[in-house]
Amino acid sequence: MSPLVDLETSASSYYSSYLATIQSLQERRDKTNNLYLIMSSALFVAVGFILQNHLFPEKKMLAPTLVAATGVVLSIVWVTHLLAYRAILRAKFLVIDELEKSQLVPLHELEYNAYSTKVPSITTVEIGIALLTGCAHLAAALALNL
Repeated sequence: MSPLVDLETSASSYYSSYLATIQSLQERRDKTNNLYLIMSSALFVAVGFILQNHLFPEKKMLAPTLVAATGVVLSIVWVTHLLAYRAILRAKFLVIDELEKSQLVPLHELEYNAYSTKVPSITTVEIGIALLTGCAHLAAALALNL
């Protein structure tokens, strides 16, 4: 086997391994989003539970307001996580772009050019969901104090 073939095989193997790390990061990102959705939903349930069961009667609205405010903070942390994931993935895709220079077909570049101009990025949609969730918590906190 010639050294050139070994180099091509090695580059292809390295490229495939690197793609797997990106896939793994995407899966972690999905699990993180699910975790934040579950925690946010639990906070909404907690507000309803506190109000329905008349817990903390001496501070009637303090507890549910604090829980709702916690939801706002949770949404801010969620957005921060999403921005961090986006930064990491952008860096990884820059590496992919460099690796593709040695490939016959630049798959990532072709896919990006075909896809990116038609729809908003996944991160934009995820951040929108996190912000809407935060607004819902804020609205709940404000409504509880009217």
